[in-house]
Amino acid sequence: MGVIPANTQLQTALSVTLGSETQAAHVELSISTSNDTIIRAILIFAEGIFEGESHVVHPSAQHLTGRIRVPISPPKDVPVDLHIKAFVGYKSSVQFHVFELTRQLPRFSMYVLSNPATAPEPVSHVTFTINERVQRVVLWLNQNFLLPEDTEVQSAPFQICFTSLRDSGTLLLNMKPNGEITLRTDDIDLAGDIIQSMASFLAIEDLPVEANFPKYFDHLRKVLVQVDDSHSVHQKLTADMADQSNLIRSMLVQAEDARLMRDM
Repeated sequence: MGVIPANTQLQTALSVTLGSETQAAHVELSISTSNDTIIRAILIFAEGIFEGESHVVHPSAQHLTGRIRVPISPPKDVPVDLHIKAFVGYKSSVQFHVFELTRQLPRFSMYVLSNPATAPEPVSHVTFTINERVQRVVLWLNQNFLLPEDTEVQSAPFQICFTSLRDSGTLLLNMKPNGEITLRTDDIDLAGDIIQSMASFLAIEDLPVEANFPKYFDHLRKVLVQVDDSHSVHQKLTADMADQSNLIRSMLVQAEDARLMRDM
C-alpha cells in the first residue's frame, strides 16, 4: 500500500507573502505533488532559519492534501539552502515514498517588489559605476531577489523598487546608461550587503563607492562628542588624582617629621 505513479514529481515554489493581521509578512515555500498523491509529512533542514536548524510539518489525517505551504522568515540577508524531505503517498498508504531535494533561498528574499511612485524615498544613498551590460545586473537581480517574474530590461536607464518585509524600509536601485548605479536605502548594512553581492557576482575586485548616510553620520558625530566629553572628564580625574597623590605624599612627610620631633 505504498506504490505511487512512476511519473510523480515533487514541485517547489518560493513567493513573498505580505502577511495579514494575524501573520507577519514572510517568504512562503510551497511544496506540491504533480498528481493526486498527498504529502504525509515534510522535513526541512536549513541553517540559521529554524530553531534547531530543522522544521517538521505533519498534517492531521483529516487535512492531508497534495500541497503544503511553509512560512519562512530568514533573520539575515544570506543565501540559504533548504534541504527538503517529503513523504508522498495516498491517504490509505501505510508506506510512503521519500522525495529529497534542495532549494536555495535567495539572499534578499525578504524584499518585495513595489511601486517607486508610492514608496517613501530614502534620504541616504550610495553611488558607484560599473562597466557591465544592464542585462548582467538584471541577471543578478533575478538570482538574489524573489521577483514575481523575470525582470526584462533591455537597456538603461531603469529603476526598480523593493520594500523590506522586516521593517517596511524602501530600497531603490537606479542604473544610468553610463553604468552609474545609485542605491537608495536608509539601512547602511543592507547597502553594504548589496554592493558586496553585486561585486562578487560581477567579479569586481576594486569598486570605488560614494556614500551618504546623514542619520548614521549624525549619530557618529554625537558619539564622538560623547567620547570627547568622556576624555575630558578622564583627563580631569587623572589630574585630580595626581594632585591628591601629591597631597598625600606631602602629608606623610609632615607626619613623619612630627613623629621624629616628638621622639627628640
